[in-house]
Amino acid sequence: MNKNSIKAILKKNKTMDWKYFEKDQISIRWLPIVKIEETEGYVGLSTEGDWVFVKKGGMKILNNIDNFFVIHPLLKQKRTQVIQRFITGLNNLGLTEVIIKTFPFDELIMSAINDKPQWVNQVINWLNDGYPPNDMIAQAFSKKRGTIPSAIRRWQNDRIEKIIRV
Repeated sequence: MNKNSIKAILKKNKTMDWKYFEKDQISIRWLPIVKIEETEGYVGLSTEGDWVFVKKGGMKILNNIDNFFVIHPLLKQKRTQVIQRFITGLNNLGLTEVIIKTFPFDELIMSAINDKPQWVNQVINWLNDGYPPNDMIAQAFSKKRGTIPSAIRRWQNDRIEKIIRV
């Protein structure tokens, strides 16, 4: 599943209730998937298969790590609750929940690690709630924060054990 396959899925479904974001003579059609109450905005999908954040007067395409600050409030909820909200939003639109696999979760995590300490703490909660780290996330904690959460240390130890297993 990638951006092009999402685009094809969205194009096939003719009954979608598309929303329109218009600014400076640009019009983008998009579907709201998850509301972020704290920001009064929505995470959704554009007709081009991009994940977007839209609120009154503004849209960010979630294709650049610098744009993810707008959805950091998702990290205040348990990871499993956020995933369930995405699945529910997709199901409510009649879309396959496999689309969630294209959401840039790692970019959300990286953006938050590089932001204020309150967001770093939320990332740690997600890691402790089962979010699987990767090398990029582990390095970011090491470089930016100087400490590595226990969830990352466990992942690193498990990984090394698998590497040296004969």
